[in-house]
Amino acid sequence: MITEFRLIIRSGPNSGQVIKLEKDDLILGRDLHSDIVLTDPEVSRRHARLFQKGSAFMLEDLGSTNGTFVEGQRLTGPYLLQPGETIHLGENCILVFEAIEVDPDATKVSNIGEKPVQEPAPAEQISQRPTISPMEPIQAPKPAPVEQPKPQPKPQIVGGDYVGSIPESPAPKKRWWIWLVAGLALLAVGCLIVFIIVDLANLYCVLFPGVVNLFVPGYCR
Repeated sequence: MITEFRLIIRSGPNSGQVIKLEKDDLILGRDLHSDIVLTDPEVSRRHARLFQKGSAFMLEDLGSTNGTFVEGQRLTGPYLLQPGETIHLGENCILVFEAIEVDPDATKVSNIGEKPVQEPAPAEQISQRPTISPMEPIQAPKPAPVEQPKPQPKPQIVGGDYVGSIPESPAPKKRWWIWLVAGLALLAVGCLIVFIIVDLANLYCVLFPGVVNLFVPGYCR
């Protein structure tokens, strides 16, 4: 038997799509160059990384804005995925990680953890089973009840970590250099105004006689 891994999109873009994990290292994100493209506005361009380690897959958040969650818990480091676990990317995109066993010599595919299918009884045993009389009414089997899908748990906040909620955007950095440039511009304008006033009123010898005589001897007497 060969174990194959796959992701099933339960909610979000391309809901219902089955993605086989055929590479050892995959990037999930909104960027069109990602291995698994999820065009959801709450999914970052490079949101998470899915990579194989031995015979299992690890999931790692890549510093996304809205976080990566497994079973409602926000990831703070690489996490070893178990078959059947639910992955949230933000609040809208929900995926299920699955591992299936494939028999290369047959077409039967079964999920890991599924009960084995009984082999058909030999022809000799079938012939020995009691037959049903034509006069006996045959009751049709009752249809199995259809299980309603369980609602996804509403993300909660646990301790100091976010669980499914959207963290507030970080406060913008102070633009101190803008104030520096504005101050230098005002200083330059002030110097220009002073120079124009001194030049028009010919106040060189009144304000700076020593400096003027240094460059033009005998100008200021």
